[in-house]
Amino acid sequence: MKVCKSLIFFLISSFIFCEIINIKEIGVKGDGTDETEMVQKIFNEVKDGTGIYFPAGKYCIRAVKIEDKKGLKIFGDGSQSQIICAKKEEPNTHIFDFIDCDDLTIENLTFDTSGVEKFGGIGIYGGDRIRIINNRFTDPLLIESLAEKGPMTDRYALLAIGCRNFYFIGNIVENLQVEFNHIKSGFFLNNKIYNPIHMGFVTATTTRGAYLEDVIISNNIIENPLGYAIGAGYDPSYENIKIKNIIISNNIIKCRPRITTDNFGIFLGTRPGIKLRAKNCFWQNIQIVNNLIIYYPLNNLNSEFGGIMLSQPEGTDIYFENVVIKGNQILFNGKVDHKSKVVYKYSDGRLVAEYPFWREGFCGIYGYKIKNSLIEGNFIRGFPIGIHLKNIENLTIYNNVALNQTEFGYIIEISNGNNIFKENIFIGDIKDPIKVKDIKETDTIAQSIVKNTKIDNMFDYLLPWPLFEEKKEFQEGMIGEIEMIGEIIDFLPSADCIIFKREDGQIMNLRISPWKRKYAARKGIKKCKIICEKILPSEEIRIKKIESLNGEIVK
Repeated sequence: MKVCKSLIFFLISSFIFCEIINIKEIGVKGDGTDETEMVQKIFNEVKDGTGIYFPAGKYCIRAVKIEDKKGLKIFGDGSQSQIICAKKEEPNTHIFDFIDCDDLTIENLTFDTSGVEKFGGIGIYGGDRIRIINNRFTDPLLIESLAEKGPMTDRYALLAIGCRNFYFIGNIVENLQVEFNHIKSGFFLNNKIYNPIHMGFVTATTTRGAYLEDVIISNNIIENPLGYAIGAGYDPSYENIKIKNIIISNNIIKCRPRITTDNFGIFLGTRPGIKLRAKNCFWQNIQIVNNLIIYYPLNNLNSEFGGIMLSQPEGTDIYFENVVIKGNQILFNGKVDHKSKVVYKYSDGRLVAEYPFWREGFCGIYGYKIKNSLIEGNFIRGFPIGIHLKNIENLTIYNNVALNQTEFGYIIEISNGNNIFKENIFIGDIKDPIKVKDIKETDTIAQSIVKNTKIDNMFDYLLPWPLFEEKKEFQEGMIGEIEMIGEIIDFLPSADCIIFKREDGQIMNLRISPWKRKYAARKGIKKCKIICEKILPSEEIRIKKIESLNGEIVK
């Protein structure tokens, strides 16, 4: 036994100064047995800048702690390199815990949390320039656990706390959640998340001084979240919470609300019915644009569901400021009895007071305490209420379309003044398309364009945004043409956007009219020259003309 240990140490020492270590060549078997001790020893010994390669195999480990390392790259062979969470007594540990590690890359690995009660996945605490790229995080045993115990939180693919310049790109997550707290400069792009437990992407603000700044959540697919697909501050907020410069764009969210839990596509803030002492908190510069949110409901729901919900606690002076909610398509597919009384309880069984605004959660867009903001060009179909806004100030609600709502198209109430509601459209067959209450003289509330016609054949396709744009506005906003050569690499399902890769490698999201998109897709146009127009004030770029390299023109 002594000889074996000496040999292992010699092998580790021999490879420690190499740029890349193949862990199977230094004693790790990868045969499914618990090898935590051996893997921990390797990470204790490696120097900064080392690559650690996990070749094909099954590596059973847990609670491997790596501290104060720089420049590590941990990688494998994709689905062939499986890192499985070992069964251990410590319930609140991850497979890996990285503490104050800078320039960390984790790439092309499969992590299996193997039905653990708590945590699992990867924990990252502190650190700058973190890259989690093209991995798979899964828990195939979770469905069985849910059947026995019901929904559970803290089942992580990733838990990141206190990081800067964080990149989570191109990963697949199954039956787990991604949580990031206290992040400065984060990019969560092109991931696919299926059946996340409680949340898909979420940041919690349960502690004083929590912050989330300069974060982009874009081009992700999130299906069937058990709770919220994207959430920030869903837990009670207390003091000195700072959330600013957040972009949530071009995500596809598909939900199947359940009877036992509320369900939202995008949820920011704290429920209005929760009375908190929250102070010195601010939410600023938030963009929620061009997302596609689709609901496929079960029958007889008695819990809240909605597309986008922004809410602050009652009795505080906290508002969302400089928010843009624009170009989202929020679709409710099917019919449901959502008028039953909802009874909410805390975890200890105490009843939550039956606040009337709990009932307000059944909306395409719900906003409580928002000012200096814009809600424009959203398309909402089939919800009880299209857009419900309450306690608002200096808010512009413009050019939205509510189709086939069952109770109200729009509700505007409790104004603090200087709000503009105009050129919104309602299509459907209800008595009250718009409800207005407690507004100020400084508000401009124009009657919606109403078409009292029930439309039944719009459940199989999407409408483009913006629906009713005039050429005059288009010309006035134009500041010049831009010519680019590159490749169309994807057509987004929201029907009016493509992902374009320029010759220099830069990837851009570009606006395109639905008929141009349809023609280009049908012809299979990929490599092409495009002529764009840059539009003010939002500075978005729209495609004017596409020329395939064989000379075919999409006007």
